[in-house]
Amino acid sequence: MKRIRLILITFTLTITLTITQNLKAAESAPADTITVLNLDSIIPAETIIDEDLSDLFSVQIDSAYADWILDNVFLSDSMEVKLIDNYPKNIPDSVYIRRLQETEQVIDLSFNPAVLSFIKMYSERKRDQVERMIGLSEYYFPMFEEMLDKYDLPLELKYLPIIESALDPVATSRAGAMGLWQFMFGTAKLLNLEISSFVDERRDPVKSSEAAARYLKNFLEFTMTGMWL
Repeated sequence: MKRIRLILITFTLTITLTITQNLKAAESAPADTITVLNLDSIIPAETIIDEDLSDLFSVQIDSAYADWILDNVFLSDSMEVKLIDNYPKNIPDSVYIRRLQETEQVIDLSFNPAVLSFIKMYSERKRDQVERMIGLSEYYFPMFEEMLDKYDLPLELKYLPIIESALDPVATSRAGAMGLWQFMFGTAKLLNLEISSFVDERRDPVKSSEAAARYLKNFLEFTMTGMWL
């Protein structure tokens, strides 16, 4: 009997001490936390961060990380200008001549003052545009090559749209030519490209490229035989 009374007293004291500790922890906890009273165990109470405050803190962290990315990963305008200006200038003509001679070619790549002026224009004054066209060429050149090969034309003709439109499928000239290959309205109609208030296939890279290949094939046959196909 004495043993049972001793066990009951010990159990009562344990519960009392646990409740007292939990209440003290609740009073001393910060205002932005929620304290969970664990009355079923003598394990110390758990402290859980308020969810709303946690979300707000996460947003602040994301914003700070985004600011760091902008400041440290992406170059500022002034840094871009410095990098663009950092290229070799006053290259001797002999370098250009040697590189043209070393280039595999079907069409003759001659060197003269007109060619030199265009080389300097694209390698110096329009370097930013050349960078853009190099990127676009990864998408458009395979398409051009497929069409040119289909009509047995030199693949070097894929560079024509660089001259015509700078690889811009929606480019429009002051004369009214449009698209990658800069077809005029009448020429596009002759090549069966659809042009209406809703559709202009001169802006379609695939259809306009096939039309350009057919046009160039006809032009080649005309210059050789004097007859259009």
